[in-house]
Amino acid sequence: MLENGKLFLLRLLVLTSLLAMAVPVWGLSPATYKDGDKIINRDQIVQAGTVLAYAGAKKLEDFLQRTVESGTLTEEDLFDEQYQEKVVDDATFYSNRFNDHFDQNLPELFQPFFDSDKVLFAFAMDRNGYVPTHLPDLVELSDRILEDEITKSILGDRRVVHLEIYPKQQAGKKQAVFDFSSPVSIDGQLWGYFRTGLVFELGR
Repeated sequence: MLENGKLFLLRLLVLTSLLAMAVPVWGLSPATYKDGDKIINRDQIVQAGTVLAYAGAKKLEDFLQRTVESGTLTEEDLFDEQYQEKVVDDATFYSNRFNDHFDQNLPELFQPFFDSDKVLFAFAMDRNGYVPTHLPDLVELSDRILEDEITKSILGDRRVVHLEIYPKQQAGKKQAVFDFSSPVSIDGQLWGYFRTGLVFELGR
C-alpha cells in the first residue's frame, strides 16, 4: 500500500494531467509562458499551482479547526451568513462574526505564499463568495461578496482543485492569470475555498 505522501503525489499527477487537457484558455497561447528569461510550459504551472492551492486549503482548514478547538469562535460563527452591509462611496462592504478574527490572523498565515513574485493573490472565500480578508490588502476586494463569473464557476465545486485561466495586461505586457481554488471543509461540511492566483507573461 502506498504511503500517504506518495498516494497524494500520485493523485496530484493524475489531477494535473486532467487539468492540462481540460482547461480552456481564453484566446491565450496554450503552450508556453515566460518566467523572467525562462520559458515554461502550462503543465509546469498547473502542477505548481495545484500543489500550492491544496496546501493553502489544508492550512486554512487547520486554522479553522484550531479556532473552534480554542473556543475563539464556534462552528456556527464560522458558518455565519448574516452579512452586515455597509455602503461606502457607493461600494457595498460586508462583515460577519468571523470577519475580525480573519483580519487579525490570515495575513500572517498566508504571508509565506507571497515569497514568490508569481503569486498575485491568496485569500479565503466562503461558500457564498464572501471574502473577509483579501491578500494583498486590496480595499476593493476585502469585505466583499464576489459575484463575477469566475467566482460563480468555483462555488459548489468539491473537486480537489478548480482552475480558471484568464488574460491580464500590465505595463503593455500580455499576461495570463492561473486562478486556482481548493475546497475547505469543517467536519465534512463545505466552508468555502482557498484561492490563489499565479501570473505569467505569455511566451512567444
